[in-house]
Amino acid sequence: MSTIELLPHQEEFLFRSKEKFALLCGGIGSGKSWAGSHYIIKKAMLQTGAVGLITANTYKQLLNSTLACLFRELDSLGIPFKHNKNSGELTLFGQKILCTSLENYDALRGIEIGYFWADEVRDTRVEAWQVLIGRLRDKRCKLEGRLTSSPLGFNWLYDYFAGEAKTSEHRLITASSYDNPYLPTGYIDTLVKGYDKEMAAQEVGGKFINLGVGKVYYAFDRQRHVGAFDEPDGIPKGGCDFNVSPITAVKGYYYDDTFWIVDEIYKENSNTYWLADEVRERWPGIELYPDATGKARKTSAVKSDHQILRSAGIDLQHTRNPHVKDRYNCLNGHLAHDRIKIHERCKKLIKDMEQLTHDNKDDKLSHMSDALGYMVWALAPLEVPKSKPIIQGYA
Repeated sequence: MSTIELLPHQEEFLFRSKEKFALLCGGIGSGKSWAGSHYIIKKAMLQTGAVGLITANTYKQLLNSTLACLFRELDSLGIPFKHNKNSGELTLFGQKILCTSLENYDALRGIEIGYFWADEVRDTRVEAWQVLIGRLRDKRCKLEGRLTSSPLGFNWLYDYFAGEAKTSEHRLITASSYDNPYLPTGYIDTLVKGYDKEMAAQEVGGKFINLGVGKVYYAFDRQRHVGAFDEPDGIPKGGCDFNVSPITAVKGYYYDDTFWIVDEIYKENSNTYWLADEVRERWPGIELYPDATGKARKTSAVKSDHQILRSAGIDLQHTRNPHVKDRYNCLNGHLAHDRIKIHERCKKLIKDMEQLTHDNKDDKLSHMSDALGYMVWALAPLEVPKSKPIIQGYA
């Protein structure tokens, strides 16, 4: 049998946490999912008939990240298992473990479990958590649940494990990406490069940071990011957001690792045909990075937004929309490192950067900065290290 080396926070999570619920809250690459995988292995070895559950925020995340990590560990240790994708059941040491996501959490109401591992649940709704803990009814084992996640502001994870809802049943274990010596050289530096100070504290430091309220683009500073400058040479780049009111687009250049935004289009009560004519006349030769949903969603009755722009002869680039929070984080990261400069004539964009909040009620805001966000993400997204971290070694 292999000898497994545990990091201190993993040892606390796996062996010293006696509370009913324990959360290992850590930075990227700190070994959270590895610890969760070994929790499931340990529980399956010790249980006699109790049903377990492995869950994550989405099914894609469950399959591609959570279960993938567990299966790698089982293969490394030479432990046989069976996973039925159709039924969502894992058989390990003869024990039945359900595998399902928290997207449709009401579907959990019909099951009874004795223990669970919930991975990367920071984006999960608190209602899903409340349904989940209500399913701990299989008394053939000690009823308990273990969570592994990075933090996301002062949300329900903070409330239950560090805030006002915390009880003697809850234990919080924290870890930083720096706590894992098995990460490849330069891995953390690559992560930090794309973040501002606050985001680095959350995503790398594993700390609860108040990023979920107030200004969306908190790293924006008019004195640093706005000015008058000559239009650079080169092929112009742009982004656009499809709405009837307003429809928006920005024009800029990307060189020396910096975005230079020189012009904007903002029109209320309009459509994509008007936008196509405006872009073609004002910004000839531009490479446009659009909202990817324009492939199907239509502001016209005949063609998709993308088809209209291409029919007008506009060089429309293929894009894939990131999660909204990733797009926000991407812009804040570039702003924090002074990699975005906005010409003072772009008044609507500047207004967005200064006034957009997470609880925004103004339907005229967000669209201009969204247009910028699509372009920036397409050309310089948040960089994630390509090499998979070696989380643990076996002796």
